[in-house]
Amino acid sequence: MSHIEPTLTREQAAIVEAAHKLRLGECLRVIAFAGAGKTSTLRAVAGAMGQRRGLYVAFNKAIAAEAKSRFPETMRCQTMHSVAWGAQGLKPDEIGPLNAHSVLAHFGNQGWSPAPVAGLRPISQARHVARLVTAFCQGAAQEPTQAEIEELLDRHVLRLPPAGASAVHEAHQPLLRKREVLGHVLRDRGREACRRFLGWRANGLKISHDIYLKSFALDEDLIRHALQQVDYICLDEAQDLNPVLRQIAVAAGKPVIAVGDPWQAIYGWRGAQDALRHLLGDRLYLSQSFRFGDAVAAVARRVLASRPGSKPERPLRKVEREGLVRPYAGPPQGVRAVLCRTNARLLKQAFALAQIGRSFHVPGGIEEMATEVCSAQALAEGRMQEVRAEKPRRFTSWEQFIEEAEETGDAALARLRDAVEEGVVMPCRRSRPRRRQPRPRRRWR
Repeated sequence: MSHIEPTLTREQAAIVEAAHKLRLGECLRVIAFAGAGKTSTLRAVAGAMGQRRGLYVAFNKAIAAEAKSRFPETMRCQTMHSVAWGAQGLKPDEIGPLNAHSVLAHFGNQGWSPAPVAGLRPISQARHVARLVTAFCQGAAQEPTQAEIEELLDRHVLRLPPAGASAVHEAHQPLLRKREVLGHVLRDRGREACRRFLGWRANGLKISHDIYLKSFALDEDLIRHALQQVDYICLDEAQDLNPVLRQIAVAAGKPVIAVGDPWQAIYGWRGAQDALRHLLGDRLYLSQSFRFGDAVAAVARRVLASRPGSKPERPLRKVEREGLVRPYAGPPQGVRAVLCRTNARLLKQAFALAQIGRSFHVPGGIEEMATEVCSAQALAEGRMQEVRAEKPRRFTSWEQFIEEAEETGDAALARLRDAVEEGVVMPCRRSRPRRRQPRPRRRWR
């Protein structure tokens, strides 16, 4: 093993040594608290590996780009979607949205359940089918399971009581009937949609990013071929991995170093799971935070200890530095951060700051979001020539837009609807007819 940097803590040095000893198919799980030097530890792992080639699996493209500048050349920094894209030779024109419209475009309006249940027109049924395809692609199963179907019905239609359907209150009988009809649709057409989308090239279909990642995960030979030049894999943000990503990492048969903080998991609502609980292997900690002193660490320990049955086995420790915790005394002056729960509130806050001349920055930018809201506003006001964004442009009236948002449960449409209804006023540029320039008179000689 290459020389371990003397500046590493005991915990970091133990992780570097354990990572170097991993054999094919083995996993090392690292619980890394906030500010505990996770990236520097992984960088030390890469340095200790010498000329062995690693794959750092980043959460998104921006993190992967940043990581390239921080790791040695022996470490490839990519998202798993990027790996799957290259392995399958995908082209941009093969990619398209997965929603009710794309499902209907393939299956047509025929063959859906004719049951006279409120809110179950073909487009609504297609929306639930699209949800099942997405859930299946993010999971680790070989085909859509009954558990995935039941979870979708619980979440989007009606959650059955522990005693089952017989215990459903009379007032909820219409929803129970809707659940039964959708259950048949998902077991039949939903499973068929999964099969067809996975064979997108033979069926001439456009696919979402989730679908080609799932296609990659189901082909172990392709996974091993795509990662044959990789000697070990580092999984970052392992507390928020979809099961399909964990499935790919295991199928590769390489040593895996999974790093994350279970108490910072925020994507469970999207089907993400804590891979640190599901992967098998030794568990080590990065518990010494370099981000704050003991005053802040003490508060963090109290918060973590207050969660029944889930507090960490090892307490958060601090480095020798100053820290200060003060009682809240009102909003601070000068630079401040504003947290917005919804995109509608974000746009409303941004426009309010712009109106009073305050400069601000939104991570990731809001240009695309603002364009969509401007187009939704134009659609609601009947200014059809100013509807430029893709989503609102599919509709001929605001009433049609609202109807589909409510029937299909499309989250993107619902966000735009909320932005317009909450009165988010954007400084949209209204198109003005160009003044026709008179043609210059030709002079005769």
